[in-house]
Amino acid sequence: MPFARRSMLFALLGLIWCCGVARIEAAPIFEPNNTKATATILDPGTFAVTDSLSANSGRPDTLLGHMNAAFNTLYATNDNGSPLGNGFASQLVDVPLDHNGAAYFAVTGAGDTSFIGAHAQSGQFYVQFDLYDSSQNFFKTLPLEYESVDPGMIDFIWIDPPSVFEPERVGGTVTVTIQNIVGPGSGDSLDFFWFSGLEPNQQFTAMLSADFDAQLGLFGGFGNALLDSSDAATPTITGFADGLGRALLGVTGKGDTSFGGVHAEEGDYTLSLVPFVVPEPASISLLALGAVLIGLSQRQRRKR
Repeated sequence: MPFARRSMLFALLGLIWCCGVARIEAAPIFEPNNTKATATILDPGTFAVTDSLSANSGRPDTLLGHMNAAFNTLYATNDNGSPLGNGFASQLVDVPLDHNGAAYFAVTGAGDTSFIGAHAQSGQFYVQFDLYDSSQNFFKTLPLEYESVDPGMIDFIWIDPPSVFEPERVGGTVTVTIQNIVGPGSGDSLDFFWFSGLEPNQQFTAMLSADFDAQLGLFGGFGNALLDSSDAATPTITGFADGLGRALLGVTGKGDTSFGGVHAEEGDYTLSLVPFVVPEPASISLLALGAVLIGLSQRQRRKR
């Protein structure tokens, strides 16, 4: 491309950029911002932020056992059967209740198959007891029990005999389910940011540059992920601002598709948002004028 034509084109593009794009600069971080409700609110027009994530901890990989009343005989175990949590919680289904309606269990860390405390798991969990009668009809969920497991320790839990006789328990069963994600965890494994200063419903592209396997999410007014990208190289999302010119974005580790902060990634990242700029009428006129001038210049050169 001839120098004169190239210079004119760059000047026109520079004019369009200056007329339409707000500033892009690093922003201060306010922690904790690991929930959508506590997301860091960036200053209007601040479209880049640098932060870091640390691996999530405090999500114990549990092993659940059904035991006798003296806790010295193990009947059945389960490692990762729970539908709750991050895939490392436990569940025992259709465990027979004792003749008095009671049942006894122990929770330890994964790998401790002998239930002697030989594990290094640490963290909180809750236990849900769902009771069924002898015909396998559900009739009661007991109040949740919040417990914890520590390295070298075993947690014993049980269902007491009812203080008032419940005929449904006779010949009945219990399903015991562990939820191992209680609270935000002990690592800074999840960040949320509100970007503002866009036009209502303005299109944008959000890009995440990270030195770890990262995942980026765009969330709507009800806190649900509208889009997500788990491309480890450069997670990118194209979306639209809400009616107030805002966008809520979340950063987590790869594989955490539910954006619960459940991952083992660590490192620094930069999150950038680039608004899609529609040229203003004056800029469009300048661009059109530039095209005409370039065309005239080409015609003049041809006549020579």
